Amino acid sequence: MLAYCSTITTESLFTMKRSIFTLMLVSFFNICQGQSQVWNLSLGEYRWENRVLLVYASSEEAIEAQVESLQKDKNGMADRKLKYFSFLLPLRGEVPDQVQASSDPELILIGLDGQVKRRFQGFTQLDDIYELIDQMPMRQQEIRRRKK
Repeated sequence: MLAYCSTITTESLFTMKRSIFTLMLVSFFNICQGQSQVWNLSLGEYRWENRVLLVYASSEEAIEAQVESLQKDKNGMADRKLKYFSFLLPLRGEVPDQVQASSDPELILIGLDGQVKRRFQGFTQLDDIYELIDQMPMRQQEIRRRKK
């Protein structure tokens, strides 16, 4: 064991220290990255194809709770052409003015036409979101077409 320790050179100690420093730096960077997200969503891709629900919160727990409630009814979401995206606040990057979060937590419902239909402050039940969507004229047309 003693012979093994004596083979450590100054160069290998420097390499180990550099590796540890690099690992710490990468870990710090990843922690900092986790504290905010970059806005990277192009809402135009969903226009006339899907309704979009943006979920904003400053804690992962709040996002997880809301997303968990949304995932309970995948069929209902698909039937209403509803997709959701969650974002941890604060956001970095250029967020379009119409979809800037104004409270925490907040959900923003965007219609098929790409316009903001409603802002929900706080945790929101999926039934409340469905009720609003089901009253929209385009959703009413979808329901009537299906009945034919």
